[in-house]
Amino acid sequence: MGYEESNFNEFVEILKQKTKEAYFYGNYYNVNHTKHGYKINLNIEIPGKNEKIGKVYKVKTNYMIFTNGKIKMNTPLGGWQK
Repeated sequence: MGYEESNFNEFVEILKQKTKEAYFYGNYYNVNHTKHGYKINLNIEIPGKNEKIGKVYKVKTNYMIFTNGKIKMNTPLGGWQK
């Protein structure tokens, strides 16, 4: 994706912003339901950086939505979108 160690904080902020946008716009799907809540995958697009600028990487993240309304990130980058 072109990010370097020196871009860590910037990458984390982009990941948080893109995750919030995907959840807000309903760009996710249910993986399964447990007694604790729903496991969902969010589809996000991460812009490239440095030598990868201009490219967009379509990845998925994984979250658990608990019955009390709390949300927990399980997997920040869980693979490529299909």
